[in-house]
Amino acid sequence: MAIDQATINSIRAHVIDMYTPFGTVPDPMIPWLFLYATFTAAAICWAVALWGTLRNARWTRLFSTVVFLLGGALLLFLFMVSEHGTAILPTAWRIVCLCTAIYGAVVMFVAWLPTTDHIRA
Repeated sequence: MAIDQATINSIRAHVIDMYTPFGTVPDPMIPWLFLYATFTAAAICWAVALWGTLRNARWTRLFSTVVFLLGGALLLFLFMVSEHGTAILPTAWRIVCLCTAIYGAVVMFVAWLPTTDHIRA
């Protein structure tokens, strides 16, 4: 995100292109702040989940599942939300959101698989 924002700033250009025909253009930093906040919260939650996993905490699977459900719903919202018939985020960022949600689903599937520690011969 920081590289995009520092170089081509695709979200700023998208916001300006999307709102110019309708008059007032909102502050292009709003989508950036939302994305930074979303991905920072996700990174913190996954760090907590990793810490719990390394400590073999019982709450880790449930915590990870809740984080995935909330985060996945937010990512799907970012993928689908539109205004004035145009998606709020540029296509590349929408694909990032969708791929991240799919990755989270795969991680949750693997997290709930029985591990070799639980298999008895």
